[in-house]
Amino acid sequence: MNLSALLLSFAFLQVALVPSSSTQFFVTPNTEAVLTFQVSESTENQADTEKNTQKITQTDAPEFKLLDVNGTEIRTISAKLTENGTCTLTIFLPQGYYELQTADGTQSFGLVSLPPFTDADAKHYQTVADPFFAIDGAMSWLVAKQDMDQKRDELAQIARRSGIAMIRERLSWNECQSATGTENIQPEPRRHYDSCRKMIQRQGVEVLELCHDAPKWMEKTGNRYPKDFLTVHDSWNVFTQHWNRTWGGMEVWNEPEISFGAELPADQYVPLLKTIAWQQQNSPAEKEKLAETGKRTPLVGGVMATYAREWLDHAVKCGVLDVCDVFSFHTYARAPEVEKLYSNFQSWLRDSGQPTKPLWLTECGRPWTIGPGRPPQIEDLTSAIDIVMKGVEARAFGIQRYFPFVYPYYEERTNNFGMMSRDYTPLRSFAGYSQMIRTLAHREYLGDLANIPDGWTHARVFSSVKTPTSATDSASAAGSASVTDSATITVSTPRKDAVLVALYAPTIESRKLTLPCRILHAERVTGETIPLHADGCTLESADGFVYLWLAESDISPILNADTPMKKLHDERRADEKNSRNAKNAESAKKAENTQKTDMKPNLSPIILRYDVDEKTTAWTRNGYRFKQNCDEEITLKFRVTNLSATAKTIPVTCRAQYEDTRILDAPKSITVPGNGVADFQIRVITGAEYRKIGLFCPIEVTAEDRVLLNIQTSFTLENLLKITSQQKRLDIRDLSRWHKSAAGCCDNLKFSETSPNWILMAHFTEGDHWVYPDFQLPEDVNIGDYDGIIVRARCWDSTNKTQVRIFTYQPNSAFFTSDTIIPTDGEWHNVQIPFRSLVFCPATGGKLADFQPDKVRKISIGANTKGEAVQVEVSDFYLYHN
Repeated sequence: MNLSALLLSFAFLQVALVPSSSTQFFVTPNTEAVLTFQVSESTENQADTEKNTQKITQTDAPEFKLLDVNGTEIRTISAKLTENGTCTLTIFLPQGYYELQTADGTQSFGLVSLPPFTDADAKHYQTVADPFFAIDGAMSWLVAKQDMDQKRDELAQIARRSGIAMIRERLSWNECQSATGTENIQPEPRRHYDSCRKMIQRQGVEVLELCHDAPKWMEKTGNRYPKDFLTVHDSWNVFTQHWNRTWGGMEVWNEPEISFGAELPADQYVPLLKTIAWQQQNSPAEKEKLAETGKRTPLVGGVMATYAREWLDHAVKCGVLDVCDVFSFHTYARAPEVEKLYSNFQSWLRDSGQPTKPLWLTECGRPWTIGPGRPPQIEDLTSAIDIVMKGVEARAFGIQRYFPFVYPYYEERTNNFGMMSRDYTPLRSFAGYSQMIRTLAHREYLGDLANIPDGWTHARVFSSVKTPTSATDSASAAGSASVTDSATITVSTPRKDAVLVALYAPTIESRKLTLPCRILHAERVTGETIPLHADGCTLESADGFVYLWLAESDISPILNADTPMKKLHDERRADEKNSRNAKNAESAKKAENTQKTDMKPNLSPIILRYDVDEKTTAWTRNGYRFKQNCDEEITLKFRVTNLSATAKTIPVTCRAQYEDTRILDAPKSITVPGNGVADFQIRVITGAEYRKIGLFCPIEVTAEDRVLLNIQTSFTLENLLKITSQQKRLDIRDLSRWHKSAAGCCDNLKFSETSPNWILMAHFTEGDHWVYPDFQLPEDVNIGDYDGIIVRARCWDSTNKTQVRIFTYQPNSAFFTSDTIIPTDGEWHNVQIPFRSLVFCPATGGKLADFQPDKVRKISIGANTKGEAVQVEVSDFYLYHN
């Protein structure tokens, strides 16, 4: 296309501007940069350009509007058209975030003007990058169009420029091994897994590998977890050989306590984790990596979607913390709530005897409303501040790596979680994260401002920059090589020798801020300089986040180093602090040797798994439910896998926690062939005593490996009432105490007025189907005097798409049974629900808090369903005390 034809296309045709590269939208402040676009005729399938087109009526070069972070127009910029069919323009920008918009507003492109994080080459990048800063890239799945290799390579370059040390990726095992036999493993199927990982590696960035599927041809538990651990072992030896040099971590499964794990108990997840742990420990490729680099791939377990304490405690008893190097979790809570969540996980680790176990937060996002290729300015800024502040909180707490979700454009249900636009240019959220890395890298949490200014809720204080001088200072869980003279941090912060304060407020609005000392410098969440008042101590903030740089000499009088967060931080970092304080050569040598040897040399090749009979057994994430009565016999089947080549004869032991639980039959020992399996079974009568203390009867089975099963039998109402010391029957037939509450799509909700039982009936149109009417407790009832609820109820749903739950409401918070309390088979079921089993429900919009039964005045029983209607019937509703 010659220049005349190009001008003609602008005059009469619908055209679209396609960026030549995503990397060009990251520029160095106050330095001239050239942006280049391909000019193409718009077509129906140009999704990458948002199907946005422009009708240019003039015959001269097009103009662009330059907007600041607030969306305010700064100036217009004229572009140039070239003979080869491109449009170019030159920009020169101060530090901050900008948008470049076509004259008619049909296309917009984000611009980040920040200095590159470092000038170190890829070989030395990990020695200067701060390992805390990672990102959930998901490029293997979310960047999958025809030009995916180019886009992935550009995103990897941008990550490295921004100071990101690790990218979380996803692998489909089913796609890579669609037929049996390791000879059928394809590392480069249609999604180009191999190319993606090698592109990231070329930038010096590490990969956190994640896989949470199994091939279709494999037998699975709950249609999720693979049963054949020998094949798991052999297949992952091949994957490891291909990619372990790109890996900075291997994360086993994703959110196993919810649907990704079929809501199965932890005893089904942990054996898979143990299998991968043994495979990684004995992998020839991992041994080569260890010998050559002094590093092995950390094994990451957990990957929790929620803080499900009972599931977590069960996982610990099955050995989850003994085999993983790192435990990971996710949160999509808002920034003010995460300190409580982080504290909850620390409490669990403390109670489990491992308070310094490394934690990685491998998904943490704030979405915007689905639809456009770029979010509205206010939603984008909200997302940026929330993601950044949750990272600030994670850094203060002592989380080892932080992964915002998600790097590319990604629509899910009603949300878009992307930190890049549809056309792969940066949003404010990614600009904010890049600015966070630039300002916070290699700083340590010191405490909070003693007096937080009015209108602000958080003021976290961090040390001056601690430039890494060894592997220990800038290491991941696996360690890293020493810094060389050629690897230097060139990150341009206003004052490396100053302390940094991150101030946060939960709403976006203008605020004044005054400190009792001089402020050296101030910047917004996306990097713009904030001017100071003449006194040097005051500024006006345009939103709910600001960075301040203060002189080290000024911080002591205004620092509170005794905050709850600082206590958590110090507990988490105790091992690291002790290691840094080791002053003699023997201790230093020992630490060095520990880094270069296997961290878990005593892992067993014997993997024990409960083989659940899915046709006769129901389950929740906390245990298994059997139809047999508590006085009837249950048969439990187990499979033992020997991952080693040597046959082993192993003693078998079974133990029940409660005295009235009887083990009727179990083998004394079992012989397992090398690279083979063996099965055995035990017979159990649970009894009823376990209901006094918990929901499930624990059965411990060992065959070198150890599994703890939580099982539950059926009960008559008399069984349950008999083992309690006190009961109070609530008159739920008093309909005057009920308040109707349901989704907007519920077009009919009523209670039976004639039945002797309480019956809820609801019908729904299209939408989210839930109905949870609440019951106002009588004034003389304080549920703090009781230990839980006993209910006799039934519900019918042949499709098994209904969950019946109970809620309790205290001021500003709701707690509920996260699993369905009864099967929806139309039969009567008698259920005991201890209050301690209730968990916080974020869906109600309340604040994360501890359960306070004394403050509960309302209780709900209802259902979520994917059907058009639901009916729940309750004959008896008791509060009980053990």
